[in-house]
Amino acid sequence: MGYGEAIRRYEAEVNALHRSVHEAYRQRDRSPAGRARWEAATQAFHEHRTLVSDLLDDCLEHGIEGDAERRLFAFDFIDCDPFFFRSGYALETLLRRMKALSLTDDEIGILRRLVLRRIDRGGRREFKCVCRLIPLIDGSVFREEIAARSRSDRPRLGQRALVAASYLPSHTGSVASGDGAP
Repeated sequence: MGYGEAIRRYEAEVNALHRSVHEAYRQRDRSPAGRARWEAATQAFHEHRTLVSDLLDDCLEHGIEGDAERRLFAFDFIDCDPFFFRSGYALETLLRRMKALSLTDDEIGILRRLVLRRIDRGGRREFKCVCRLIPLIDGSVFREEIAARSRSDRPRLGQRALVAASYLPSHTGSVASGDGAP
């Protein structure tokens, strides 16, 4: 059982609630009804709970080591790479916990896709935290994918790829060195 669909649904719900708070905020001082709408939107946002929020809190509080369900959820969360209020902080915490794990091939694939997606789409604030996992997921094909992106004619994409490449083990300035990594 995967959590991808539930995570995507939660992302949409939180973003909708967050938009409602901002929309109501603009009207809060115009009338008592406007203030009541803003207060109700704020309360709904803060009280919104689902299985996803509970599992995320559980992973952040207790970690994922030794618990197969939390581990599955954590990697599904990373694979979905959702964007909602405070998702970046949650992702950073989950990624820090990855360093203590022996990763499966599927988990390495999820982390590699995350790195490449962040290079392609933009780093967001937790980009360096994502890149710190690169030594754990290094491989020749992965290096080649980073190297190809570093040669992009899109300057920011190339810059992000070079930042990511700087986290490769035995980085010597040449992203495509390959140096025998698996």
